[in-house]
Amino acid sequence: MTLAPVLHLQEHLVDGETRWTGRAVLEGRIWRDLLVLEVAGQLIGVRNRCPHRDMSLLMGRLDSVEGTLECPSHGWVLPLLGSELKGLPVKAINGDFFLVLDEN
Repeated sequence: MTLAPVLHLQEHLVDGETRWTGRAVLEGRIWRDLLVLEVAGQLIGVRNRCPHRDMSLLMGRLDSVEGTLECPSHGWVLPLLGSELKGLPVKAINGDFFLVLDEN
């Protein structure tokens, strides 16, 4: 299993649910702004930038049933596991978060 550490982790309370923001280190040098959400008891990390307006998605409306996040800037509904947000599982290990890049 290949894991990327999530650094600068900050916890946020949005509409009664806990979310986290941070930066995932990919291949040792590339940083990716990350939003971590809890969906159906699982943590998932997505890009924390709207691909259309380059705005933070932290305050977006999460639909856990549909697996979507609505951009708070312009209302587009984005699938968490789609090509735009590129959602991946997140593992919490001893209080630290890691983005799961592959399961092998």
